[in-house]
Amino acid sequence: MTEQSPRRTPPIGLLFGKAFDQAVKLTLQGWFWIGLLTAVYVALSLLGTLWGLVASYVTASIWGIVAGAAAVQTVLADFRMTPFRVFKLAGLTITIGFFTGAATLALILPGILLAVMWSLANVILLTEDVYPDEARKRSWRLVSKHFWKTLSLGFLLIAVQLAAVLFASIAVNLPLGYAIRAGWLRLTTEQVGNLGSALIFPISAYVMMAGWLVYLHWYRSLKELEPQQEQSGSAQTTPMTA
Repeated sequence: MTEQSPRRTPPIGLLFGKAFDQAVKLTLQGWFWIGLLTAVYVALSLLGTLWGLVASYVTASIWGIVAGAAAVQTVLADFRMTPFRVFKLAGLTITIGFFTGAATLALILPGILLAVMWSLANVILLTEDVYPDEARKRSWRLVSKHFWKTLSLGFLLIAVQLAAVLFASIAVNLPLGYAIRAGWLRLTTEQVGNLGSALIFPISAYVMMAGWLVYLHWYRSLKELEPQQEQSGSAQTTPMTA
């Protein structure tokens, strides 16, 4: 028998390609939610900056739930986003945001460390149906063996998402600015900024969906490596017999 070569984490480029390709289909399937949330976002953004901020948070939160469910259903066909799961996901997101935010304000590096180590917690909470505390623990255990790759993946994902949103903003704001200068629209500078942010929501929804899929695929890759790593570790610690 030939010895099997050890499995490795997939190249990040291939993982991103698969995730962003899947995100196109899943985002289009969520057209109803995207249309509804975009309409709400646009309407509220015209009422002022405060309403625009509220709309931004609410629409992102709702789509995050929809996107998370859609992503997990690609690997668990019978998955359903129940109210209790939504409650757990909200609690996990708030606690992670609080601790990473506080750590970042105190010292930047601890905040980055916590964000990376808990980056798989949301996916774990939904796929393994565990409580927030257990999801953070399992994420920490998985990522600790692949910290630098997970950090690189996170930075690359943020860069791609920011680039997509930036290009979308330019594509929306240029014709919007022309329409205002031509007198077709009568909006204040504040309303223009809010409206521009609202109109790019479909692109923001797409990159959010892709983010869920990137971390879902990364989580599954690390889970597949666990038995191999445990077997390797036990082989190193077990004394040889004569």
